[in-house]
Amino acid sequence: MMNNYIKRSVMLLGAAAFIGSAAMAEGTWTNVSYELKNPGFIPGWGGALSAVDAGVGEVWNAPFEINQVLANLPAGEYTLTVNAFYRYAGNDDAKVNMKDGANHNAYIFAGNKTQVVEGLFDKSDEAPNSLSEADAAFTEGRYLNSLTFNHEGGNLKIGIANTGKHWDQWTAFDNFKLTGPNGDVAIINGDFSQGIENAHNPEIWDMNTAGGSVKTPDIAKSNEGGRGVFRKTNAPEYG
Repeated sequence: MMNNYIKRSVMLLGAAAFIGSAAMAEGTWTNVSYELKNPGFIPGWGGALSAVDAGVGEVWNAPFEINQVLANLPAGEYTLTVNAFYRYAGNDDAKVNMKDGANHNAYIFAGNKTQVVEGLFDKSDEAPNSLSEADAAFTEGRYLNSLTFNHEGGNLKIGIANTGKHWDQWTAFDNFKLTGPNGDVAIINGDFSQGIENAHNPEIWDMNTAGGSVKTPDIAKSNEGGRGVFRKTNAPEYG
């Protein structure tokens, strides 16, 4: 009797798996991650940032990707522009090791199209060394990166990423703008004027201690050992 039950269970699981795979094959599965509210603790964006200050986002000392999915865009030609720069390592190392396009590990992207981000010292040995200085440079129109591409229509994921792994690397970014066949496309918090939201919000996340007090995620944790950017609550430290 147990053997028959197991056989029936296996048959039912197999049928369910077939139905699920058939449904996906027919294109009925849809990625709705763009509907999530504040999945990266930064309004409008998925992924993790180290900080937002002076209206500029940054990730320091870690590879990363932040992204936003723009839904149901018409087909046509688009241009994505972003003020952003990338530093491969500390200032002195970057000046030596980023010459002639070497070690430019950050890029903006739209769908599967990418554009390498300008290096911090590509055009001058004098460069920003803080987010407030980055904001001033971006306001002057410096470090403007542009990507023009054709979109087939439908959802479009845009963002910025860094694949590098060198100690003290730094990427700063601001002013995401997308223009298409119907003009400018709205990008939520594209200028990072809304900073990281790590306070308790039951519409976004709901986590309390056993005693009822609110757990608040840290803005950023250290990158000791090259583990990368991560968040944690005010629970005990971990690695």
